[in-house]
Amino acid sequence: MEQGSFSGHATVTNSLPDEGKGSIPTMASSLYRHATVTTAIAVAIPRPIAKTYTYLLPENMQGGTLEGCRVVVPLGGSRVVGVIWETDIEVPEKLKKKLKDVIQRLDSKPLLSKNVLKLLKWTADYYMTPPGMVAAAAFPPGMHGNAVKVIQIRNESTIRQYSGQRKTIEYNLLKTLAPDNIPLDSILAQEAEKGLIKTWWQPKKLPPPRQISIIEPLVPPEELTSAGHSLKKRAPKQAALLLTLALTGAIPKTELLIAARSNRNSLERLRQLRLIRETIKKVPRDPMLNTPNLENKPAPNLNKHQTEAIEKVTAVTKATSEIKAETAAETNKDKNKKDKEDKKDNGREKEKGKEPKTFLLHGVTGSGKTEVYLKLIEKQAKQNKGAIVLVPEISLTPLAVSRFNNRFPKKVAVLHSGLSKGERLDAWSMVQRGERSIVIGPRSAVFAPVKNLGIIVVDEEHDDSYKQGSMPHYNGRDLAVVRGSIENIPVILGSASPSAESWQNAQHNRYTLLTLPDRATKRELPKITLIDSNKEKFTLLSQQLLAAIGKRTAAGEQSIILINRRGHSPIQMCFACGHVEKCPACDISMTYHRHGEVLRCHHCGHWKSAKTRCPQCSGEEYKRQGPGIQKVQDALKELLPQTRVIRMDADTTGIKSAHWKIIRQFTNGEGDVLLGTQMVAKGHDFPNVTLAAVIGAEMGLYMPDFRAQERTFNLLLQVAGRAGRGEKPGEVIIQTTDPDNPIIQLACKHDYKAFITQELDMRKTLSNPPTTRMIRLLWSGKDQGKVKKAADLTCKTPLPQNCTLLGPSEAAMAKIADKYRYSALLKAPGHATLKAAVATMRKTFNELKQTTVRMDVDVDPRNLM
Repeated sequence: MEQGSFSGHATVTNSLPDEGKGSIPTMASSLYRHATVTTAIAVAIPRPIAKTYTYLLPENMQGGTLEGCRVVVPLGGSRVVGVIWETDIEVPEKLKKKLKDVIQRLDSKPLLSKNVLKLLKWTADYYMTPPGMVAAAAFPPGMHGNAVKVIQIRNESTIRQYSGQRKTIEYNLLKTLAPDNIPLDSILAQEAEKGLIKTWWQPKKLPPPRQISIIEPLVPPEELTSAGHSLKKRAPKQAALLLTLALTGAIPKTELLIAARSNRNSLERLRQLRLIRETIKKVPRDPMLNTPNLENKPAPNLNKHQTEAIEKVTAVTKATSEIKAETAAETNKDKNKKDKEDKKDNGREKEKGKEPKTFLLHGVTGSGKTEVYLKLIEKQAKQNKGAIVLVPEISLTPLAVSRFNNRFPKKVAVLHSGLSKGERLDAWSMVQRGERSIVIGPRSAVFAPVKNLGIIVVDEEHDDSYKQGSMPHYNGRDLAVVRGSIENIPVILGSASPSAESWQNAQHNRYTLLTLPDRATKRELPKITLIDSNKEKFTLLSQQLLAAIGKRTAAGEQSIILINRRGHSPIQMCFACGHVEKCPACDISMTYHRHGEVLRCHHCGHWKSAKTRCPQCSGEEYKRQGPGIQKVQDALKELLPQTRVIRMDADTTGIKSAHWKIIRQFTNGEGDVLLGTQMVAKGHDFPNVTLAAVIGAEMGLYMPDFRAQERTFNLLLQVAGRAGRGEKPGEVIIQTTDPDNPIIQLACKHDYKAFITQELDMRKTLSNPPTTRMIRLLWSGKDQGKVKKAADLTCKTPLPQNCTLLGPSEAAMAKIADKYRYSALLKAPGHATLKAAVATMRKTFNELKQTTVRMDVDVDPRNLM
């Protein structure tokens, strides 16, 4: 097993024992036995296991703080890396002899603080999710693989005598130099506790070379797709490479191999077939953070509302700091009276009328919310305190990094999946060592090990991407509030259209509401024109919209156009017999992509050439129905040939740094129109954009999800806010086939308060969150009969009083990736009731022993499909 791995994916088998915490594994090997064992510990393993495992920690690995340290442990026939979750576990002596020993202690002291570990435990408990999976989310993926432990040694350290007088040394070398009879791990733990050594992890490999290999296709995209289709059965890895190249064009070799899940041999075969060529390109080693600023402007003057918001947050922060200082001073006088001091602390907070430390910053688009964030973080930085800034997804990170790096040079670290594993490990390690104090990233950045954390900001807090879709199903926004409570620091939730949950919390005084009612430029919000697509001759692009785009292009201004649908057309239908091409693994219609002439399933990745004969009647002519972003792109190119269009969607941003490139191009004026899916609506600030448009505004309104109206309203409000943020006034055009819909009408009036009042009333009537609590249960497996039976039997479990069960029934998306899906919803007034219900239902499900069916628990679900 390679040192430094936490996830252990490369070394762990899929066979998992059924035993949980306190269990006695059946295998006992002398390989894992030690002479003296005194402590039983609970270890959280990154597998879908709802409990921890109990192991024995040898005496020579003890010392210092244990909870939160990573250890190597045996599991089945393999070795895995887990996190010490609890210590001093009580185990009967007769059972203790059968427990396995920890193989290796990886950390001399925990890499995560006590407060982060407390947050992880809260997360595992609240979301009823495997603790090991939660703990894995807190570590960078670079911890897995070729990472090495490095130790920095002070002169006073006793370890210095074994290091060959080196001040910095790798752990493996130190272990070789030190005598075999000393408890090295125990000594390191004790000296780390005293501050005599520092440890961190870094990539084993040197920085990437200054030259990278680029793979370029030698034939058009449609020929790549056709060749790929012919190779699909006998050479699937070659076919995958060709399809990826058809979609991306020239791409770095390493990124191509990862995206296509292929290998170098397959790539070499394609080169021999003269379908591709390989070229060498020189690239800088600078990390993403050193990318030139997209925004390099001086700090603007604050208006009245911004100043008031900052003062309110600062007042609460100052009161909290005073209480902490007083309590610390009194505690230092007599450390034996800690309990009394805690009571005094609580009393003082009540006397001072403690206000909520979570603030909901409701500001219209362009009101200067980011400047409020920057000023509040600046105040914390002057006190040597750090900050975490969460953004919904990596499409926002380039602009956010530019703004913050410009204001706080050499203090910002970026943590997100767009970086390589080595880059993420480097950035994470700099934060963990205190070399970077401001972290920017999506939801997982809430676990960042920021030293002396002073504030957390959650931008666009309403965004669904803060909720993780796969296990563990945590919500980064909600965990930010929890971490703020644990750290006793302010949390700022910002949005032009706050989520229903946050708005209700503010109305019930759980959050403090701050408002920015006007734009920072003092301009009015842009006027919105509503166009009925039913009355247009060309329904895709109305004459009014085309004229508005042409006008902006001629004036040297820019436009943003949103259509929230990937591909060219969502349906390909045979002209002769009406057959619609569906994904065989998902039973959902496949999307036609013009680039490469390919049909793709956006749920499982299945694809096929769009030029094949109809499987029903062997017809060769097809009708492509429905609008998609590629169809809009083609129409703009044909109708406005002088307009330069830059497209931004999941297909154009699938490779590393693509977001940066697109945003930089548009910022530098290299495009007249930024055409995109919902990612163009979120948080971008382009002063030269004077027109924003939405095509198909009604698309998301009729999804089978009680949040469909909220999502549609938010999206329309957000995209409307992209226009007129500079010195020139803005205009918004919304095209829809349902112009009389009340949600669309309210969005056209920028009337958030009317919308949210109406929405909360409807949620209360229907007993939907936030007026009630909800959990979604999802059963999935390849045998539909077994999945249905498991769901039916599980749902026959007696439920607690005041708990309502809806279902089970086929999920809205009944089959994905060859797995059938059934779902049910649990509702109750409180979380404790739901937790009790899930515990009994899990017990029922486990008793069924359905090894081919999985039951997933999603607390506070954001996706009901």
